[in-house]
Parts: sequence; C-alpha cells; structure tokens
Amino acid sequence: MTPARWAGAACLALLLGACEATLAPYRETEHDRVGEELRDFERALRSRNLQRVESFFSSETYGGASEIRNRIEDSWRSERLVQLQFIVNRVQERDGLLNAQVRWNKSYLDSAGKPQKKSGVSEFILRPQGESFRILGI
Repeated sequence: MTPARWAGAACLALLLGACEATLAPYRETEHDRVGEELRDFERALRSRNLQRVESFFSSETYGGASEIRNRIEDSWRSERLVQLQFIVNRVQERDGLLNAQVRWNKSYLDSAGKPQKKSGVSEFILRPQGESFRILGI
C-alpha cells in the first residue's frame, strides 16, 4: 500500500469511527431527568392546575400538603404568572435523595396588573419515584 493510500485509509477509518461514536445510544443523566421533570412542573404552575401541581410533591413533603396548597393559592391570588423558567445548575445524590440547585426566573403581573420580574436560586430536594421524582422540599 502506498503512503497516499495508507493516509486515505487512516482518514476513512477515523471518519467511520467518529460516525459510529455519534450513533451510540443517548444515556440520559440525572441532570437531564430533573430538568425535564421541572419543565413539567413549570407547565403545571402556569396552567394553575392545583391537582397537577400537588402531584409533583411527595406525601412526605416538609411542611405538609396544606402548607404547599396555601402557598400556591396565595401566590395565584397575588400574581398572574406570565413566564417561569427553571434551570438546573447541578444535581447531587445522597442517601437515595437528589439535591438539585436550580436557578429560576419568573415574570408576572402583580395584583395591580403591573409587570414584575424575579429571579433566584433554590435547592430542590427530590425523591426518585419510578421514572420521575417527587419534591420533598424547596
């Protein structure tokens, strides 16, 4: 084999190897799974469906279901959510629970109808449950 053919064969092998690597099955990480679950939670909050929102919380949620319900209903009375976004910064596992540091951005109309914006960082404590998670605390 001539040096030119050798180089061509080597390039072809590298290209085929790169194509094979990109065709490898995608493995979803905990970070991705938490992000998808929080996008579903965002949609539930924007839809103002209390039953759907409550379904994201574990029965073991710190503070109990009635406190969560009261906080959500108070929020809905005082503001109309326009936009909400959760961005997962990091996810750590410990003792079977996940701790997700989440940056959030929210745009809303206050009770007087004036546009407002808030943002911050929260820690979500999540318990894996099947293919999804349940919120134990925020």
